Amino acid sequence: MEDSPRINLSKLDVARRQLECALNLFFYGGDIVAIHSLTSNAHEILATLAKKQKIASFVFDTLLSNIKPEKRKEVKIRLSNPRNFFKHAEKDPNATLSFSEGQNHYILYDACLLYTKLTDENPELILAFTLWFSVKNNEMFIDQNIKQTFKNYPDNPSNKLAFLAGINEAYKELKYGK
Repeated sequence: MEDSPRINLSKLDVARRQLECALNLFFYGGDIVAIHSLTSNAHEILATLAKKQKIASFVFDTLLSNIKPEKRKEVKIRLSNPRNFFKHAEKDPNATLSFSEGQNHYILYDACLLYTKLTDENPELILAFTLWFSVKNNEMFIDQNIKQTFKNYPDNPSNKLAFLAGINEAYKELKYGK
């Protein structure tokens, strides 16, 4: 048996790879369970690293104070069950779960924010998703500055590929001045 080349990975490397894979699946219409599993794994690493550096998590530290009171219960429900359901079967081998793509959005958003805060990097896919989430969920933010910041972005986040293409063009213009 031939040995494969080995690579050295930090926890942050692993989290970024998982997160970017999940984001590619997200924008290109991949499986929602795979997206959630990859994102949850990346998020766990990022949240642990962030906590050690006293960096707040949007989902677990800031979310409820920035969500309209009438939306808080909905957000809690969306975040509470899927990860463990996808990982474990010993307690409930015959259980089922009602799951939708929207349940991935909050954890993806938080993972993107944590990665950016931890690294001071804003890779293209992470920026694209952060902007997509902000446009898609503009109405839920209390902070009017957030609403103002994102009101001029494309207003059709339901076409994820077109949104990604538009953000990619804007990213290239920012990065390369074209």
